[in-house]
This record gives sequence, C-alpha cells and structure tokens, in this order.
Amino acid sequence: MRAYLLGQLQNFAKFDFLEYNARPYQRYSMDALLNLFDYARDPSVRTGARIVLDYTTTKFAVSSNQLRRAGPFRRLTSRTDAVNQWYYGNQSDPQTAFFLMWTGLAGNLGNTIPDWFTNEAVIVGLSSYLPPPAAVYRAMNKATGPYQETFFGGYRPQLSYAGEDAAPGIEIYSSSPSFLLTAGGVWLPSGYGRDEWYDRIGTNENYGVPQSTTLMPSGNHPSVYLTRDQFIRFDGYSGRSPEGRDKVNTCVYGGFACGLQLQVPQVWWNCAEVSTSGVWQFLNLNTPACGNLGFYVVVHGSAPTTNPEYGTVGFFDAVEASSMSFADFRTHTLDRNPGMPAQLDPHAQYTFGTPDGHYYTFRLVSPGGTNNEQLVTWADGQQLGDFGSAPLAQGPYLSSSGHSGYLELWWPEGGVRTVLDFRDALNPVIR
Repeated sequence: MRAYLLGQLQNFAKFDFLEYNARPYQRYSMDALLNLFDYARDPSVRTGARIVLDYTTTKFAVSSNQLRRAGPFRRLTSRTDAVNQWYYGNQSDPQTAFFLMWTGLAGNLGNTIPDWFTNEAVIVGLSSYLPPPAAVYRAMNKATGPYQETFFGGYRPQLSYAGEDAAPGIEIYSSSPSFLLTAGGVWLPSGYGRDEWYDRIGTNENYGVPQSTTLMPSGNHPSVYLTRDQFIRFDGYSGRSPEGRDKVNTCVYGGFACGLQLQVPQVWWNCAEVSTSGVWQFLNLNTPACGNLGFYVVVHGSAPTTNPEYGTVGFFDAVEASSMSFADFRTHTLDRNPGMPAQLDPHAQYTFGTPDGHYYTFRLVSPGGTNNEQLVTWADGQQLGDFGSAPLAQGPYLSSSGHSGYLELWWPEGGVRTVLDFRDALNPVIR
C-alpha cells in the first residue's frame, strides 16, 4: 500500500491530476491529500502529499487573480464558466474558497467568507497544512510586475482499463498587475475509456471542455459585477461539436491574445474612452466610468477572408496604463503595424508589434489541426517550440524538470527557493 500511494502521488507531481480543473474533483482530491498530510503514519507518504499540495496551491496562486480563476478547460461539461459565470459563486473553483481561508483576501466579498464556501473553509481550517510562502504571496500580490506561467500535462501512463491515453492539457496564464490573460482551451477525451459508448446515450460529462481565452481585470467595474460574459475574450470555433472538439484557444503571449469568435462586451464600449483608426479600436479602461482599471486595450477584429463560420477574428493587446499615455499607446501601435491588413486570413501568419516594444508572430488556427502546435510562433525573435515538448510547469515562480517529478517554487521577494523532488517514488524530498 505504501508503494501504491507513493506511486499515485508521484504521478500527480509528474503529470498533474487526471481530473484537470474539475470543480468538484479538486475538492475531493484536496481533501484526500490533506488527510494523508495530517494523518499518514509513514513520513514519506506525508512528504509526498505535501509535495502535491504545494504544487497545486502554487499553481492556483500563479493562475488566479484576486483568487478568481478562469481555467482554460473544465473537466465536467455542466460546470463550465459559461454555465457558472460568477467566480465567487457556489460552483466556483474550490481553491478560491480554500485561499479565502488561508489568506483572508476577501475584499471583493465584503471581507467575509460567504456561506456557500463554509464546507471548503472547514476542510482547510481543520488541517495543519498551510501553502508555501511562494503560493500565499503570489495569490495576494500581483503588483510586482508581469509574468507568464505555462502548464502541459504530458503523457501520463494509460489506465489499465481505459484502452486510450489521457490527452494532456495546456494552460497559459499571463499576469500583469492590472489584468490576467488565460488561454489553453482545447478539447480532451476523458482518459477513462468508453467515451463513444457514453456519447451514444448522452451521459458523458467527463470530457475536458475548452473554455474561452479571457482577459480578466484585476479591479472592479463601479456598477457592473464582472462575470465570464463581461470579459473581453475569444470563444473559439465550435464547429459541429457541442462540446467544442474543434476549438484550439491557445494564443496568448504577454498581454497579447488572438483567436476566433472575438467578443468585446458592450459594458466596455459604454465606459471606455474609445479611439478608432480603420479596423483598429483603442479602449482606455483606466477611466472612472470603467473603475480606473489601470490598462488600455487595442482590438483588431473583423470578418475573416475565408471561413466565415469563424465569426469575428483577430487579436487584442493589453498594456498597463502606467507605462505610457493613451495617446502614445495609440500612436505606437499604429506606427509599428503599418502593413497589418484590415481582414485576416485565418490560415496565414502575421507579426504584431506591441506599443511597448515587443513583436509576436501568430496564426489564428493550427495548420496541422493538432492541440500542441503554438499559435504564437515567435516572440521577440525567438521561435517557440510546440507544447508537446514542454515540461509540466514553466515560468518564473513554478517550474519543473520535464515530467520527472522535480519541481521548484521561487519566492524572490522573500529570497526563498523550494525544491520538491519526487523523482524517486519511494523517497520524496522537500528542501
């Protein structure tokens, strides 16, 4: 049993959870891990549980904004953000509730933990586990500058009864003090097998359902509570599949995002200072009417040259208002993109020059029709490899060595680097 438990825990440290981003399963899994951490008699089992807990809490910290998390895909088709909408609601990410208890960061909720989060609060309140400083600090403080964290689940061992691989998920989180961009939504099979059989009777909820590429402001609109439908986003192309098998929403780098089915909700046109140049739309969201959100957005969206079913296609770029004036934001964007056509061919590549001096080469759809191909292909002269060779975690605060079980957590403000070493399944080490 010891070897079995440690082997299962090591798999989480190498490939993340099979039930990725599922709201109920996160809570069940965390509850079990907390029990192992608190009550296992074997020190190695307790250490292994702690490694997985430290990984998943740090992952939540870097991928959330004000404890709100819009994961790029959800495991249950009935629990997507398009259904749930509110990121502090009863069906929100369970770790939002856990971190409310751990951090007290409840300003958006009247400085209280809502009644519907009491189960989660009790679960972590009765445990001796506390997240590492790297997780607590990053969950509470995004003001130290931009960062990007990418996760790739890798190719985990196949379940003995499944007869199919569990396809790896891609998650991209690009954070700036005033906003968070989330991407990586692709359709994924369950990994449990028998998907086609359950499809026939209409009861399969276990797919990885792709979610929109979203731009989540850190601040609040003064009169509109921001739900999923209020975010600037790319919903992606659904095709003929209701669960979104055709979607590949993986185009994010820095403050830049591209995709299909562009949505700019009316709430932003109503409150922003807007400047237009042809197809270019510049929105100053750092106005009192918008809640002084601290950033600008430029939107380039139009009907595509081909494939009209893709809807409005294009890109947007968000920049901190503290970095330049709104006038300079507009001028620099236009000066650096004189050849950008008004309509984009979804199957072509383009290079966009950001107003703050970056250059990104991108395409709107994957030429090979696979999930692992980069949609942002070059960044500032560096070619980006496909996701299929990416490690479990890659970024400045949480990184891994491939899918070996070796992880590093970095809290630069406190000068603390923590190593979670689960390469030896029977001898996990934290140092």
